[in-house]
Amino acid sequence: MNMTCNRKTGKAAVLLAMAAASLSACSDWTDPESLGINFQGQDKTRYEAHLAEVRAYKEGDHKIMVIKMDNKALPGSRADHLSSVPDSVDYVVLNTYDNLSAEVAAEIGEAKDRKGIKTLLPIDFQQIEAAYEQEAASEETALQEEGEEEPTEETDPFIDFCNRQMDAAMEACTHYGYAGIDVVYNGTFPFSLPSEEQEVLKKRQEFFIGKIETWTDANPEAVLLFEGKPQNLFGNTGWLEKADYVIVNVEAASTMEEQLIAVDMAKVEGVPESRLLLGVSAIVAGSKEGEGFLDVEDGNGGLLTSLQGAVQVLSRKEAGYLRGICVNHAQYDYYYADRVYKNIRAALYAISHL
Repeated sequence: MNMTCNRKTGKAAVLLAMAAASLSACSDWTDPESLGINFQGQDKTRYEAHLAEVRAYKEGDHKIMVIKMDNKALPGSRADHLSSVPDSVDYVVLNTYDNLSAEVAAEIGEAKDRKGIKTLLPIDFQQIEAAYEQEAASEETALQEEGEEEPTEETDPFIDFCNRQMDAAMEACTHYGYAGIDVVYNGTFPFSLPSEEQEVLKKRQEFFIGKIETWTDANPEAVLLFEGKPQNLFGNTGWLEKADYVIVNVEAASTMEEQLIAVDMAKVEGVPESRLLLGVSAIVAGSKEGEGFLDVEDGNGGLLTSLQGAVQVLSRKEAGYLRGICVNHAQYDYYYADRVYKNIRAALYAISHL
């Protein structure tokens, strides 16, 4: 690695350390993360001025932060509220996006207007497939108990099920005023499947993507994110050029180099290289190893988190084209006694200085 890379990587590590050290000095509700302002107390005038600066910051060229929340429709704690999210986050994906409480529903518009945070909902192909298989298995069991034979289908019943699931998500997007959608597709490499399974999957993918394209064409102002592994699509990736950002799933990586390898694997035709984000997982508050960690020492006798590794990757000269980070299961990072969203806030501070 050249000296420039070493200096930049070192800078990212120093910024992360500085951010972590400074977090406890800030208010729980007014931390500006990336802007480096420190408020003591709840001064409304100063906070409103801060929010104006945050909105201006987001309108400029900056590294992007997306967080995904495994929220509850009826909040069980402050971790389920958009109002608790760090101000400098750009996008929030609510994995539970329908049947929201009136309070959380109102926070969608408030977060956008006051903080410039755009709230999205996910449309996940694998989740739709899993729900379909569960429903199909239940129906098959019921028919067997009644002594009836399962009817022969001329068309793939998944298509109708998928259509209904996607319609429900798109209706929720309009109803609650979401800013757009996060299309999730991981899957398996299609050409590793038997030919018959390939044909079924190809038709399902074509329907799924076709419906997304129709919706985005009808809603040109809506945000479109793609998340996952574009290399596992059947070559029908040209539509990804319409995406605001493409989140590359690097959760399985155990080193920063493996994170970059995952990015390289995702650079298939149609993927906008200048709009790539690293997709990592948050760690459960207080954890020292396990999910969300790399097999890389942090210099203090512990392990780097995947999020810390992603920040260091963004600091590398050869990875300067990367636009930011997406943190899945972000609610895990909420539960710190000294600072809510402790690691995400530290990462926000660090990437805002790259």
